[in-house]
Amino acid sequence: SSEFQEGRRVREKSPRMTDIDEIPASISTRSRNSAPTEDELKLDPTVWEVAPLFFLRMPHGGCFLPPAHIIQTVFLLIANFFIQAAYCWWAVGYIQKRSVSDDKIQAILIERLTKWHHFSNVHQPTMETMTVRTCNENIWTVLEDTYQETSSYLQGFSWEGSLPGRVMASLALLVWTLLMTGEIHRTTKISWIIAKMDRDSDHKVGTRIQTEKDKDTYVVTCMSRRSKLAIIFLVQLPRLLVAFGLLAVGLWFLGTTYQTEDLLLNAVAFQVIKDVDELLFDALAPTDLAHRISCVTLRSPRPEMVNNLYKTSSMWLSRLTFVVVVLISCNFAMLNTIQDTVQELSDNLCSKKQDFTWTQHPITNFPVIAELTTDNVKNDRLDETLCFYEAQYNMLQAYAGFSNTDDNTSSLINGSSSLCTNKTSCGSLSLNQFRSLANYDRENALADTQYCVDNIVALHMTKTACENHAKLGKVWNQIDKCHDVKPLFECQAAQCSLTEPKKFQDHRGRTSEYDLSPEWMQIFLDLCPKSAGLCDEARATATTSTNNQQST
Repeated sequence: SSEFQEGRRVREKSPRMTDIDEIPASISTRSRNSAPTEDELKLDPTVWEVAPLFFLRMPHGGCFLPPAHIIQTVFLLIANFFIQAAYCWWAVGYIQKRSVSDDKIQAILIERLTKWHHFSNVHQPTMETMTVRTCNENIWTVLEDTYQETSSYLQGFSWEGSLPGRVMASLALLVWTLLMTGEIHRTTKISWIIAKMDRDSDHKVGTRIQTEKDKDTYVVTCMSRRSKLAIIFLVQLPRLLVAFGLLAVGLWFLGTTYQTEDLLLNAVAFQVIKDVDELLFDALAPTDLAHRISCVTLRSPRPEMVNNLYKTSSMWLSRLTFVVVVLISCNFAMLNTIQDTVQELSDNLCSKKQDFTWTQHPITNFPVIAELTTDNVKNDRLDETLCFYEAQYNMLQAYAGFSNTDDNTSSLINGSSSLCTNKTSCGSLSLNQFRSLANYDRENALADTQYCVDNIVALHMTKTACENHAKLGKVWNQIDKCHDVKPLFECQAAQCSLTEPKKFQDHRGRTSEYDLSPEWMQIFLDLCPKSAGLCDEARATATTSTNNQQST
């Protein structure tokens, strides 16, 4: 082309522009066996590294980049800056919102004491508080996520593959620091090479080596002072500020993250933000622009002192020192704080006393506390009722289809069994019936013939769960339906059996020889109110009350 021929004539006249074939063999040997005396850098196809080409001109005159390419690159530079700035802005806001403040730590403790330990939230099948079940990983709540995250962060070394959260955070910080150190080093190196170039009144680009017949390699060796200042302050300085900003925000983001599974993933994900300039260039830059930048190399002489530093690996040590200083600073500035915060959060979740429950006193409204220790549960015979609450959960599982049930259980649940007299005793209710239950108290329900029936399904599920119980098995072996429960309330003496019923009073005047606890006597009454006679008693009482009101 005419540009190439003109560049070749200028190269032949210039002492700095020599063909590769004219370089003496001794120079080539020295270049291979000793440190180079020149700094040389080939530009990468990114938005930031296209910008210096704005100020370059061809040897014969004219801009190196066409005006259309300059306009496109300026647009990409602005887009890159706003995208990276937006990510940094979002990251700063996200860090502030997700930070674990003292108020949040106290809120965790308040939630635990006021709700998790309240008697209404005690898990009846095991008589355990929600705190115990959460910290033993037997229940999944929103706070269970917090417990999993804190325990994972605070765990120690394990041969099973676990690392402390602080070690994982340090690895994530190291990865991000290395990524951004490379970006900062490249930015400063480009600025250094441009600053050391020979000053020239014109912006010259010389044809250095013709690698192929239709492809030139351009070596930039001189630049005017005005161009150097424009490139350094308008391109390289903003790039350096963006790099340091991304480094700081990334370190802050990773240093305050206590979700260990997210640490390394976030460190690598942040690289996408760093590489936005390259992504924009690959996606939107013209092909000709990519070809032009791939042909440009920056070269400038290296001072003797700097050359000696390269020989002694001092430059490498300086970058290593930068990485070490950043990691040590983050360790003292952030990791110590987040470690203490996570420890306090974990303490508020699962430390101190866990096996107690409370409810409000009906008169003083102050908390009344009871211990849920194993001995207390056994002494109060609450362990005998655990299978009853287990049966409740088993019924929900069976109805939802999450457990294998026999044909008898299935027919009872869906109401197709011959034992089911109506939908109230078996199966499910209609929505209107379901809603009306909220308006009934115990007395009204017992007096209503629609609801005061034996619950056949509940009796069957309870027997299935409790028939192997050491103390209850003897009773359940003689009970198949609610009619078999009636003799339990007809015993009078301490020695009686289901076949020879005698009366033996409980706290409500109803019990048997089988040493059933008052709770179990109440359970039998609630499961089989019709067979136990409660329905007739309630209706008689309601009739008497109505007659008295009418007479009055």
